[in-house]
Amino acid sequence: MAPMARIGAGLVVLIAAAYVIWFYVPGGQSELKRLGAQTEGSVQYKDSPPGTDGRPIMQVAFMFQDGSRLNRIVTRTVYDAAVWQKLQPGSKLRVFYLPDKPDSASFEGAEGMASPRSAALRFLGVTMLIVGHVFLILGIKAWMQQQQAPAARPPSGPQPAK
Repeated sequence: MAPMARIGAGLVVLIAAAYVIWFYVPGGQSELKRLGAQTEGSVQYKDSPPGTDGRPIMQVAFMFQDGSRLNRIVTRTVYDAAVWQKLQPGSKLRVFYLPDKPDSASFEGAEGMASPRSAALRFLGVTMLIVGHVFLILGIKAWMQQQQAPAARPPSGPQPAK
């Protein structure tokens, strides 16, 4: 692959990665995140019953106080295993809820706030950043070597007759 093609491919991949990480994933914000009230809640318990396909469904029940000062307990499915592992009973979390529908409350990484594929898209974006940097670095190195190579000189000595 020509050096400039590597540089161009690296730039295209970097631009696509930036779009995925900073625009596409955050652009999928839920109505709760955009319009909801924010308060502090606490994890009551975690459970992981088996789903219909045999894989566990990671669920978290949390309690928070809504705008009318009523304590609410809501259970949400968590899509990101790292978020589910981090949460422990009694731990605090930031809760978002719609004042007219407090039972639809959720938190970052859970049903209602994140899509099931948001962690995968973030991983894809980071992988694209790494690949883009590799292409860019290899392209720049090849271009610099090409620039430093001595120019081809005409052969010296007797020339064959034409």
